[in-house]
Amino acid sequence: MKTKTMIIGLLGAVALSVTAQTDEDEKNGLADRLFKVMNLDIDPLELGYVIVPPERGGEATAANKPKPEGQIINGTPLYTEARAMIALRYAEVNGIPLEAVIETAKSQIRLSCASLESGEPNIPRGETTKCERMLAVLAAAGDLSSLPFLEEVSFRPSNEWVRKASARAYISLASTNSVPFLRKLTADNWYKRDNFTSPLLHFLQMLTKTPNINEESLVFLCEFVERNDFARNVSDVDKTLCEILPGYSNSVQRLAVARRQLEDDNVQGKGFFAERWTPIKAEIENVPETQRKDFRAKGELLDPDRKKEP
Repeated sequence: MKTKTMIIGLLGAVALSVTAQTDEDEKNGLADRLFKVMNLDIDPLELGYVIVPPERGGEATAANKPKPEGQIINGTPLYTEARAMIALRYAEVNGIPLEAVIETAKSQIRLSCASLESGEPNIPRGETTKCERMLAVLAAAGDLSSLPFLEEVSFRPSNEWVRKASARAYISLASTNSVPFLRKLTADNWYKRDNFTSPLLHFLQMLTKTPNINEESLVFLCEFVERNDFARNVSDVDKTLCEILPGYSNSVQRLAVARRQLEDDNVQGKGFFAERWTPIKAEIENVPETQRKDFRAKGELLDPDRKKEP
């Protein structure tokens, strides 16, 4: 009886092993197909997409393909995000469940990160690109349950391109709810200065297309320009605040930022942006003090006693 139980147990273990291997094979097979789609090795015209070489124009073609950066797909430049949409369309047309695509993307990202972190001298070319494209697939899939995974990858010791791509994917997915994540990035030494530029620009571009921006995002940006000492990032945030926050362009806070960017020796790269900040400072100083918007006044956005929105 004992021997029979052992045999049954061994058969069960073998069955589980075979099932696990089959699942892994299926994921690898799906990953290969998705990569082929994103490389345009599968004709996008079959999925209802139109590829037009912008330098030549004319009829849609998939056979005589220009370089990826020169392609337009349904009116959109064929960047990584557009490729991810093609992959999702392929899955939809072929009846592949979205959950399978998401799990396949995560599995491939884990494999790519492990390879990049291995320290091996002969890491396959294109491993970073694979990772970046699958991260874009997770963002395009729109499943918020992927956020913890994307946050984890954003801090993995893979390489800078994967970290930044994962941070951008997180921001795409979380939208205006990205502020807690952004604060974690700014608190991390690796994301100081220029390493934060890519995620930050992605967040700013998203905000300019958002009709109703939450106060948390606006407060984060106002605090960022006041405290950050990397001139390029401060300049980019300042431009966005002028666009999305009424009254900011002639505000007390912006004048303080301009003075700091011109006078504080801790600001990195301030010399390159002096031509921008000098006229801004002069223009606001010419506005009577009583007419300068103060966002720290009672009831205003940065009033410490103001009840924040839930």
